[in-house]
Amino acid sequence: MQRFLLFLFLFLLSVSGSSQELSTPWYWLLQANQRFKNNDSTNAFLALKKSVQYGLFDPQAVANKYFQSQLNQDQQKKILEGIKANRKKIESPSSIKIINSDIDRFWKIFEHRNDAYFDSLLTSDYIMKGSVGVQTFYQIRMQNSVKRLADKIRSAPKFYESIRPATLSFKKMQPQFIKAAEKLEQIYPESVFPPIYFLIGHLNNVGTADGYAGLLIGSEHLCKTGQTDTSELTAIDKMVLFDSGLVVPLIIHEYVHFQQHNKYEQTLLELSIMEGVADYITFIITGKYTNPEVMQFGLKNEPKLRSHFSKEMDGENTDNWLFNAFNPETGYPGNLGYFIGFRICELYYRKAANKKTAVREMLNIQDFKKILEVSGYELK
Repeated sequence: MQRFLLFLFLFLLSVSGSSQELSTPWYWLLQANQRFKNNDSTNAFLALKKSVQYGLFDPQAVANKYFQSQLNQDQQKKILEGIKANRKKIESPSSIKIINSDIDRFWKIFEHRNDAYFDSLLTSDYIMKGSVGVQTFYQIRMQNSVKRLADKIRSAPKFYESIRPATLSFKKMQPQFIKAAEKLEQIYPESVFPPIYFLIGHLNNVGTADGYAGLLIGSEHLCKTGQTDTSELTAIDKMVLFDSGLVVPLIIHEYVHFQQHNKYEQTLLELSIMEGVADYITFIITGKYTNPEVMQFGLKNEPKLRSHFSKEMDGENTDNWLFNAFNPETGYPGNLGYFIGFRICELYYRKAANKKTAVREMLNIQDFKKILEVSGYELK
């Protein structure tokens, strides 16, 4: 996760050309990093102050050579104190904030989907007037452009219209999120609970903890009900729709990612265990799988999957196992790496004499091969 964030940070810095200032920690971190590279420590410090002002709560965001080499001790102290103060605000499950304002605003703009100025309206009224969450999503997952969102809305208006009631129901679910978060705190007292931003995208991301703003939830993925009209969607689109009953487990999965402090994940095995930890701890808390179909397939075909996975697990190619779709050649559904990771974590946890210690170890992995070895999960 951390390695991916670093790569994403540098990539977005290289492609970001927007002249519009965004009210997000991520935007100002990018600005600070650029100013550090230009040896402009004064303005880099001011940019970091902006990042803290807009909610930066993760000290890892400033754990870099620039921060320590170009800022004096007083400046470093001020930034770290601001981050600590922001973090203090999200330490309790009862403080969880659910932000739905972007969804309400989206549906007002949706009515103008056939107008020539629709793209501009999405930018001005959905993004620029939006929450910290939707502006971060715009940077992290929309590549600073609304074009794909506008195109998807025009190509699948029936789908979007059919999910409107479901998207509006999420604002009533705060008690369920708090209850699940309280269970997470019980098994891992160091947990933090950033804001949850429900927004609407173009079926490109279910949820992400990237960007240091909170949980960014692509609500359109979580609205599969008996009323959902999928007639205009592609086969791949249909694969990334989830039953609305999985909202809470998927939220908790992302919350678990916030607690992880592993060494950089590089190999297929490491990334699979990282995702498996999030899925398994979610299962402990909710009793539900985040992707029941993948789990069912995995359990029915486990010996074959173990054999295939073992041949690729030490490499960095994840194409056959993670963040992928159905493979017609093998008949495998996407994201089977989550299943393998889940099973490794399940056995590791069951063998542990102290369950809280096991959770802490799974959230702070420095040796993934050791986790596999201790679990006893056979990968041959």
